[in-house]
Amino acid sequence: MKKGLFLLTGILFLFTMVMAQSGRIGFYGGTNFSGINGNYSAYGYQTTVIKDMNRMQMGLILSIPLSERLSLYLDPGYFEKGFNFNEDKDLDVNVAYSGSQRFNYIHLPFTIKLGLTKNQLFYLRSGFYYAFLLSSQVKSDITYSYPDEIISESSDEKNTDKMNKTVLGLVTAVGMDVPLSEKISIILDLSYNLDLTNPMKDNYPQYWWNKSDYYFNNVNVRNSVFTISAGLTFKI
Repeated sequence: MKKGLFLLTGILFLFTMVMAQSGRIGFYGGTNFSGINGNYSAYGYQTTVIKDMNRMQMGLILSIPLSERLSLYLDPGYFEKGFNFNEDKDLDVNVAYSGSQRFNYIHLPFTIKLGLTKNQLFYLRSGFYYAFLLSSQVKSDITYSYPDEIISESSDEKNTDKMNKTVLGLVTAVGMDVPLSEKISIILDLSYNLDLTNPMKDNYPQYWWNKSDYYFNNVNVRNSVFTISAGLTFKI
């Protein structure tokens, strides 16, 4: 509750700054191509294969001019991350498993935007983000095949309490700011977001059919996300 009040107060303060300095406000939405950097070992197997997944984002745009070509660019919003995983099918083992890990965040990026041309049609921006975890979920299926028996089990776990509550990350982006009129512009943005801190705690248990304590090893995992988004901004 206190964190939510703090975030709301901060966003209102930034909105006031935009209004006072004739900045821009708007909204955006887009697609995330999400994966991870680091070591993730499902069920204790060191050969887990990681695959990207598509997720989404949406939020507000607050732009405060600092100079002719520089501005403080803030795009707080709802941000989804995650990845798919499965066993290495090239290995001769009697186990097959697959699953997905999903994260939902409130993202608070703080970036500096540099206009590359005098009319600022093209731009670069870079900075940091601070993210607050809303929820986390892991789904998985595992099957053991024996000569006289096949054992299968599925799980769908809300594991928010086993994740770190906040994440610090780095964001860098390129884009276009296309004016439609004197006051309205379309933003087209391509960014890369990389966690600098681990969103997961190192290990947590995953129980299956015989209650054996298998685990997901999450050492040095970092979310790695490419985003494509579009937005509309209005000059105040």
